[in-house]
Amino acid sequence: MKRRRNILTVSCLCLVIAMTAGLMLACGSGTLKDNVPVKDIAETVNKALSGIQNLSAADENYISVQQALPISDCDDYMEMFQTSGVGIDEYGIFRMKEESGTEGMKSAIQDYIDSARLSFNENYAPNEKPKLDNAEIRVFGKYVVYAVLSEDDKNVLFSALEAALKN
Repeated sequence: MKRRRNILTVSCLCLVIAMTAGLMLACGSGTLKDNVPVKDIAETVNKALSGIQNLSAADENYISVQQALPISDCDDYMEMFQTSGVGIDEYGIFRMKEESGTEGMKSAIQDYIDSARLSFNENYAPNEKPKLDNAEIRVFGKYVVYAVLSEDDKNVLFSALEAALKN
């Protein structure tokens, strides 16, 4: 009986140690840097998205006026747009001054995407519409990122971005 209790105690202790080690590893692997320059992230992403041609950076006026995004709440940002052809590929990376600003930026980006959906001319480029319909916004710490891309390109973008924030 005493031997059985000792085995049970040792088993429980091993389980607690294993769970603690697993939690420590899980927490450590999810740590993202919050000071990586957006330009560096965009360079990494653009290399990974090498199949998309003619991506150019949007200027401040377009972002703040045309899209009505609150870039005054950012300490760094960049948007890339496809500038020729009929493609609508685009993505944006915004590093907020405070992590608390991510929800406001996310909401503003959603408003921009909703507006773009309403004004999209399906007769012009019907094959591009799914990119807009499936646009995605994600938050990585202080970074808010949106993508109007194919599913494959979104996966590439988010993977490259996450790798850039972990290195």
